[in-house]
Amino acid sequence: MSGTADFSKNTTPEGKVANTVTPAGVDSEKLAPITVYNGTATINGGTIKENKGSHYGGAIALMGSEAKHASLNITGGEIASNKVEVNSYGFGGAIYAQHTDVNISGGNIHDNSTEYGGAMVMEDGSLDISSGNLQDNKRSEYSGAGGALFLNRVKTKISGGTFKGNVGSDKGGGAIRIDNSDLQISGGTFSGNQSVRWGGALMTVGGNYTIVGGDFRDNQANDRGGSIYTHGGIASINGGSFTGNTGKEGGGVAFGGEAKATINAAYFSENKSTDLWGG
Repeated sequence: MSGTADFSKNTTPEGKVANTVTPAGVDSEKLAPITVYNGTATINGGTIKENKGSHYGGAIALMGSEAKHASLNITGGEIASNKVEVNSYGFGGAIYAQHTDVNISGGNIHDNSTEYGGAMVMEDGSLDISSGNLQDNKRSEYSGAGGALFLNRVKTKISGGTFKGNVGSDKGGGAIRIDNSDLQISGGTFSGNQSVRWGGALMTVGGNYTIVGGDFRDNQANDRGGSIYTHGGIASINGGSFTGNTGKEGGGVAFGGEAKATINAAYFSENKSTDLWGG
C-alpha cells in the first residue's frame, strides 16, 4: 500500500454473517478488514482509517505459523481511528499479528482503540521499531492492557520513534505492556503516556529487558512505576533519561514480583511518588 491509497470505514461482521463470507481454513474470529495468512504486507503510504474488526485486528490481521512467519513492514502512511469494540477481549485496535515479524520505520499510528493493544497486539514473533509515531492510542471502556502495544513472546528492539499520549488500562502499560519477551531499548521518546494501574509508559512481565537509551518523560501511573513497572524477570538499565514521571509508588521506575534489577547508568530527575511511603 502506498501513495494516496485509502482503505477506510470497512467493518468485519460478527458471528454467522462472518462465517458465511470467510474462506475455508480461515478462523472467522481472526478475520479483520485486511487479513493476511502466511504472507507479507508493506505499508509505504496511504490511509487506513476508521475500520472496525470483530475480535482480532480493527484494520489488519496477519497470521503466520511457527515454521513460516508472516511479515509486516510499515515505512509510512496513516493508520488511525480503527477499533475492535466488544464487551471484553478485543485484541489490536488497528493490527493483530501472530507468528509475524514486524518492522516499523515510519508512519503515523494514532487514535486506535480496544481492550488489549490499542494500536497493535503481537504474539510469537519479532518487532523492530526505529522510527514512526504511535500517539493517542487507548484502551476502551473495559479491562485490558497496553495503550499502544500488547506484546507476548515477542523479541523486541526499539531504537527510535515516538510514543506519546497513549492510555493503558487496569492491567498496565500506558504505551506498552510486554510479557515473556526479550526487550532492548536504545532510543525513542516516551512522553505523556498514562496507565490506569502500573507502568505509565511501559510494563514488563517476566522476560529480560535492557535499556541503554531513550527519553522517558512526563508519564503517569495511577499505581506503581511512573515510567516503567517491572513484574518478575530481569531488568538492566544502563542508560536513558527519566524526567518528570509520576506514580503512586515509584515515580520513575518500580519493581515487583521478585524482579531482579540493576541500574548502572541513567539520568533520573524530578520524578514524583504521590504516596508518601512509595519511595
